[in-house]
Amino acid sequence: MQEENIQPSSAISELQRLSEDLPTYAMLMHLSQFAAIIIPFIGWLAPFVMWLLKRDHEFVNQHGKLIFNWLISVMIYGFTVFALFWFMPFLSIPFLALLFISSAVFTVLAAINAKNGCCKGYPLAIRFLR
Repeated sequence: MQEENIQPSSAISELQRLSEDLPTYAMLMHLSQFAAIIIPFIGWLAPFVMWLLKRDHEFVNQHGKLIFNWLISVMIYGFTVFALFWFMPFLSIPFLALLFISSAVFTVLAAINAKNGCCKGYPLAIRFLR
């Protein structure tokens, strides 16, 4: 069995090719939110930096706005659930679980839509950026 050696230059050219494919780039922008699992603020920073790098492309710009509308909405929902925790702790725990699950599901759905060339917003997202 022969191993295939991947040259650094071919890996770099492959990354450049992927970054030029706008639907793939937008999909990776959506999925970069999951970096928050490893380092909390990277889930905000990674899509923001990716958006700034290719903001001049309308498709990427629209997806960047969708992502940040969702992130701001999730932050508002999270603060609301946190405030609810002080008054009704047993009721807030299911809402917090629902928020985490819906955030993951909506992010994956948005990434799939981006890869397919669609520009559909996240359900339940408040439109701050238009």
